[in-house]
Amino acid sequence: MTFSQLLEAVRDNPQSVTIPASWSQGRSCFGGLIAALQFEAMRAKVPVDRPVRSLAICFVGPPAIDTPISFDVEILREGKAVSQVLGRAVQNGETVTLIQGSFGAPRESMIAVDAEP
Repeated sequence: MTFSQLLEAVRDNPQSVTIPASWSQGRSCFGGLIAALQFEAMRAKVPVDRPVRSLAICFVGPPAIDTPISFDVEILREGKAVSQVLGRAVQNGETVTLIQGSFGAPRESMIAVDAEP
């Protein structure tokens, strides 16, 4: 299963995604993969005009391979311009990853910072 196929699986049914052994690093799957899949579930619940501004990721426990994972999303607060979102990856009734994200619409500013080359 490719990375794109896993993202599609989260979009189709975030309540039951099984990560195959080919994505493992021993007894669990790669943490970055779990974070990406949880982010995909979170992104789907936020207005498209609000890009991610920050993420805080906590890897609580090792997610097992070949075992369904639920990518749960809770909107903590949604204001005029910013959404605060909590994502929780749950497997066998236990939280394996938590992500708190801030998604915010762009706004006018007098401060301009040039991009690094």
